[in-house]
Amino acid sequence: MGVAKKYTNMYILKASGGYQIKCIPSARAFFEEQFPNEDDYRETEIQNILLNQFKDPDFPNIIQSAKAGLCLRCYISHYIIAPCKRLGFFGGGSSFTYQDLLPWVLNDDGKKLIIIDEQEPII
Repeated sequence: MGVAKKYTNMYILKASGGYQIKCIPSARAFFEEQFPNEDDYRETEIQNILLNQFKDPDFPNIIQSAKAGLCLRCYISHYIIAPCKRLGFFGGGSSFTYQDLLPWVLNDDGKKLIIIDEQEPII
């Protein structure tokens, strides 16, 4: 379950500050259903499949599309921490740290499903 962790675990902001990695059960179940043999896929294939499913509200229904999006949201969360740390580091003598940035960019808890409408996202 190496690659799957990126699509089923999400970096989540802790109320006390900082962050934690949390398994999102609905993302995990969906991912395992879609990719029972994840080793058969390159990571770019997984991303393309999930993105196409997310963009298609008729796959096979809107809830499944939103779950594909949830897997992608998990994936993206893994790439938020490092840039924040770099920005905080370059802030050097300034009065902010990377933890000050996290509430602005790490604000997804994985609890809501999101779908895309041609006009705007629906939460």
